[in-house]
Amino acid sequence: FACCAQELPSLRGRKYRPAADWDALRPMLSRVYVVRTNSSHLFFGSIASIIGAAPCAQNRHDKQFLLLDLDSVRSIDSSAVASLQKIPASTAVFLIGLRQDLIKQLQDAEAWKGL
Repeated sequence: FACCAQELPSLRGRKYRPAADWDALRPMLSRVYVVRTNSSHLFFGSIASIIGAAPCAQNRHDKQFLLLDLDSVRSIDSSAVASLQKIPASTAVFLIGLRQDLIKQLQDAEAWKGL
């Protein structure tokens, strides 16, 4: 699943936000992309299709936001991390739903650098 937040206006978190907050966010929606993976293992092949689904992961000059829902992921190899680190600096990447043990592995390997 991949979409631009502008194409899915019902995309909202569980936390209540006042109408003014949503009004402030509305102009930014075209720059927010959401990708949800159904892959249990991230490697160079699976991450390539995920990155390919999000136009913001390509070279762009304006600030973009990529939300990666990795709830289904059970393992990540170094080639996937390297691919994520190659996403242009103009794109802020947020890893959502990642298991605690994978977060610890990435922290221990200092793989957060560049993400």
